[in-house]
Amino acid sequence: MMVEVPISRPSPPRPADYVVVPGSQGPRRDFRISVGLREGWDAEGRVFDVSEAVRTARAWMKRRVESGQPALSGMFTRAEVTYAWPRDDGTVGSDREPVALFTGEAVHAYLGHLSDAAIEAMLNELATELGAAPWAGAHLCRVRRPDMDFGCRRAGADTTSGHLRADQRTAHPAEGDPDDNADRVELWHRWQS
Repeated sequence: MMVEVPISRPSPPRPADYVVVPGSQGPRRDFRISVGLREGWDAEGRVFDVSEAVRTARAWMKRRVESGQPALSGMFTRAEVTYAWPRDDGTVGSDREPVALFTGEAVHAYLGHLSDAAIEAMLNELATELGAAPWAGAHLCRVRRPDMDFGCRRAGADTTSGHLRADQRTAHPAEGDPDDNADRVELWHRWQS
């Protein structure tokens, strides 16, 4: 006859088993960056993989930390933005746009000492980096926090194709050299009241 031996299981965790990590409490500062993955505005445009956005963000983070500066962290996912609009002829158009979403928060334990302006500057820097990346189908980029919303687009982009004409190319803001023919990204802000 086989005897069943009771399995010893640890007790489930209890609230008393946990303590708040010192220095981790503070205001929550969530953010989200969405960046287009389709090249241009046409449905036939090449669609880049979200891994290109991951690679770009990781390189930005590494450069910042190597230079002794803080960096944001978060999670990338792929998503589709869907929208509709009225046409001049009275019909309605609709489309969808593949995007990479980078969501995260300025974790208080690591970045709590930074001002909102410093966090915003990092968001601007990362959004610009994503929007100007060589893989960039990213002709549009949006950044959102609970208290603000801002976006970037390639300066001079042809709104029918999303591509820059040769005469519209200007220097990358970090380079300052108009001869390098890099794309420039403009940022704009809308503060919510």
